[in-house]
Amino acid sequence: PTRKGGEKPMKKRILSILLLCCMVLTMVLTMLPTTAFAAGELPDVKLSVPTTFDKIVDLTEQNKELKIKDSKTYLIKGSTDPNWYFQYRIKIDGKNNTPHIFLDGVRIQAPKDGPAIELYGGASACLYFIGNDSELIGAENFAALQKNKTDGYLRVLVQTGTKLTCQGGHHGAGIGGSKVGIKKFSQGHGMNLHFGSLATGIYGGEILATSGVGGAGIGGGANGGIGEWIYVYSGKLTAISVSQGAGIGGGQGGPGRFIYIKGGTVNAGSESGGAGIGSGDQDGQNKSEDAHHIEISGGTVEAWSNYAGAGIGGGRGGSGYDISITGGVVRAQGYYGAGIGGGMKGKSGNILIKDTTLTALALPLYPSSDYDYNYQPASAVGRGSKWVHWMTVMQDQEFAMTLEENIKIEASDGKSVRLSATGWQWRRNQGRHKKDWDTTTELLIPNENGRVDL
Repeated sequence: PTRKGGEKPMKKRILSILLLCCMVLTMVLTMLPTTAFAAGELPDVKLSVPTTFDKIVDLTEQNKELKIKDSKTYLIKGSTDPNWYFQYRIKIDGKNNTPHIFLDGVRIQAPKDGPAIELYGGASACLYFIGNDSELIGAENFAALQKNKTDGYLRVLVQTGTKLTCQGGHHGAGIGGSKVGIKKFSQGHGMNLHFGSLATGIYGGEILATSGVGGAGIGGGANGGIGEWIYVYSGKLTAISVSQGAGIGGGQGGPGRFIYIKGGTVNAGSESGGAGIGSGDQDGQNKSEDAHHIEISGGTVEAWSNYAGAGIGGGRGGSGYDISITGGVVRAQGYYGAGIGGGMKGKSGNILIKDTTLTALALPLYPSSDYDYNYQPASAVGRGSKWVHWMTVMQDQEFAMTLEENIKIEASDGKSVRLSATGWQWRRNQGRHKKDWDTTTELLIPNENGRVDL
């Protein structure tokens, strides 16, 4: 059911709980399926494994770098010995080339001067990991599976029942960019990366992408590597930055932007400094860059930062803007960063939550009543910590209502919204220093436009 107009008393009540001092927010709505394609999205790929190939390569018989400079269909096989690694890189070269490469049981230990598999010279590629599990290990400063350039695209598909493990070298991403400033790899950005397929169920396999220090699990490398135009459609994807990068997005000092999750099961996290999905650690940068244009419209997503970053949004010192959660089941956890929004010292704005089941947390959850200003917790949805003392926020609500920018909760087709908010609460009838740690649950009925506008 719907009713006209937003009820101001209810709106005020929710503002005072959620917007100002909430550290846990839970919302439940009915999910809607979505199949719309975003700008920059690719047409789909081969929907089954071919029975014949243009070229078949056995890496155990290959004693030098494997170069691919055409758009043919390949089958590349590794050894059945789990301790055997190919010691050279696979280099895909040529701006106008888009090979379809099927890899079965491929294990590559990159040489000292590069990644395990590299897209070079603006090349594109569709990589299909089938059959036995594969493992890629990057050398120092390089990603395991590397695409640095703005030209071309990389599509990674893993067959159901198969696992791909990508371990980036020190300062490199697991999948994406190298460290910025490394000779021919000066860009260091991970961009135009696509995972899985909406058109078929056979690519539901597992990807584990882990960075080196300063890199993103999937996205940019250290020293300002950007992670952008990243799409997830299907499969089980785990992306972890061991330090300062985002799980999915920017490396240390780099922004994460134009990230679209449409399906699959995603676990994206940063052990320190970066966002789970969004930007890397911006601390110490001359000009911090914001995370923006992050959209989740389907799948099951867990995004987390263990220190100073938002679950979804900015890393330490970075803000999070233009974030839309419009489907799926999402859990977003920051630590001194917001669950969704800014990292530590970061702002937020233009956040839309609609037709989803969402849990947003900003840790630590239970500060003492005289908690030190330097370690103020963040909002569940909104700004990161260290912006303003929470007692000031609670006791001057008119001032507090100026802090957040355009956070919207919506529901379509007449659905209601059940919102539960937990945090320090202060009521006007209480004394100046009286407050309670409590949970309030509200059933919100959107107006005729489907909005509960916070």
